[in-house]
Amino acid sequence: MYGKRQYIMLFLFLLSHLGMGQQRDIDSLRSLLPSASDTTRIQLFFELSMKYENNLSDSAEYFARMAVEQGREIGYTKGEADGLISLGRIIRDKGQLVEGLELLSASLELYRTLHDLQQIGHAYNDISIVYAMSDDYEKSLEFFLKALATFEEASDMQGVSYALNNIGIVYQELGQDSLARDYFVRSLNIKEKNDDTYGVAQAYVNLANVFKDYELVDQALLYHFKADSAFSIIDNKRGEVRNLVYIADIYTTKNQLQKAWDYVWEAYQKANKYEAILFKQDALQTMVRVRETMGDYAMALTYQKEYQQIADSLNNEKQITALEELKTEFSLAEKDLEIELLKKEQIIEQARNERQRFANYLLIAGVLFMVITACLLGWAYLNNRRKNAALTDLNKEKDQLISILSHDFKGPLNTLKGFLSLTLSSEHQLSVEEKKVFGGKISESIGHLLSLIDSILEWYYSKEKGDENDHEKIIIHEVVEQVIKIYELMAYEKKLNLRNEVDQLHILYSNKKALSTVLRNLLSNAIKFSHIDGVIRFHSEHVDDTVVIMVSDTGMGIAKKDFSNLFDFSKRKVRKGTTNEMGSGMGLALSKELVETNGGQLEVESQEGKGSCFKITLPKSSVH
Repeated sequence: MYGKRQYIMLFLFLLSHLGMGQQRDIDSLRSLLPSASDTTRIQLFFELSMKYENNLSDSAEYFARMAVEQGREIGYTKGEADGLISLGRIIRDKGQLVEGLELLSASLELYRTLHDLQQIGHAYNDISIVYAMSDDYEKSLEFFLKALATFEEASDMQGVSYALNNIGIVYQELGQDSLARDYFVRSLNIKEKNDDTYGVAQAYVNLANVFKDYELVDQALLYHFKADSAFSIIDNKRGEVRNLVYIADIYTTKNQLQKAWDYVWEAYQKANKYEAILFKQDALQTMVRVRETMGDYAMALTYQKEYQQIADSLNNEKQITALEELKTEFSLAEKDLEIELLKKEQIIEQARNERQRFANYLLIAGVLFMVITACLLGWAYLNNRRKNAALTDLNKEKDQLISILSHDFKGPLNTLKGFLSLTLSSEHQLSVEEKKVFGGKISESIGHLLSLIDSILEWYYSKEKGDENDHEKIIIHEVVEQVIKIYELMAYEKKLNLRNEVDQLHILYSNKKALSTVLRNLLSNAIKFSHIDGVIRFHSEHVDDTVVIMVSDTGMGIAKKDFSNLFDFSKRKVRKGTTNEMGSGMGLALSKELVETNGGQLEVESQEGKGSCFKITLPKSSVH
């Protein structure tokens, strides 16, 4: 279950809490406890836990639990999160991976609520170590890369150096030594610039293992001895134990068995003293090998039995199953963070835009718009001829369409024309800052045009395909989840919290495309009129033979005088959103038509300044 390089578990970003005079630091911190205020005392518990972590695990665990308990008691989220991450590391390093992962995941959730990027990076790192310790290196690499991205965003170079180091270790486990060495060197360069003695010691160990993989054992020993000196300087007992085991392994390979035994015996004794069970397991494995090579098979068997007892306690089937289930749950929960990576990619892509790209983008958008508009007008004309019985209504709809085209398209098209002229002009050289400004305006105009086109298409669709032949079984929660994914980035930019609280057992039989369109329109409106850091909820309930789906927000709300014209297309009134977003004004009218076409009702409850709640009531044929 555990890979040969257990040292990955030590990369815990503790440099600021390690070094010479550690006992003096501990005494100083403990002297402050009696007079410390609530939050200060909890922070002292956390710092004491980390001071003790690599030498006295029982003391470290005690102070971590005190931080968690008292943080919860007074509602100090930061203190509780810090206690959880420290406790998770300690429990994990004792080989209790399930409980360790639970504690570390809990700390990550709390750090997210605090928007603490640096500690989020630490939590990702420690969670990645759990995956590595269970030999799940692909997943471990994924989360180490997230840790790296988070530390880079937080401008935490120490965190960056440790993330690079950990990624190198995973590549080494995957047999990609050349790539691993590159990451180790990048990490070491940062650590040396920062005078990071602990980090440099870890880098020496990792480079030594690379040399060992290439069978350059003398160079490997040189780096191990450098690491041993560094661990002694910073009084890192666990680092010393692990490094001694590696030195013993190399001397065994060189057939210098007495030296090998001296080093591994020292490692074994220190592992017992400092309760480093995983390193004790590694030491025993080497002890068995040395004794067998010496021909002392009786002692080898004794140590093999002790090794097996530890292995059995760590590898029992129940723990493995529980760990795999927990890892799966955590991995699924992380999917909602993919939007952060998407945002980064978009920012990078925007930075690479050049003038010709702007020009091509505008030309393509303009041609596309004209083609779609021509198709719409032609389709409207043919539709008009087919439906003579509804000629009056079609003429009215045609007038409305022409009104929209002449009024709403004119502004964005003039904007596109102006910026296209500037972009294509050889006399006007655009600066980087101008490109960013122009790009934002162009994107805004094109987005508005596409929104109008989409609304018009859906409007005509509602006129043509509102019959019940398209009805199918709908799991409402899944449809809402799909709609939320479409608007995640838009919501992220306004720091909005989108919640899908729809009962997963609520099912109805209706037109799925129509319901999705309505929910998209309502969510788009809710985002537009919500304030920064607002909340948008989807929830549902049964009422007699109907299902009521509600979309509520904490935004601007709607004035009572505007209620009567809210769903009237002919009297549409376009309002700007909380950050001056523009819309077509067609969304609510279209939504009402689609809901009523499917035998339902669309209603709204709103209070100006406090938010709105739109209710979709649809008949259900069957609910399980």
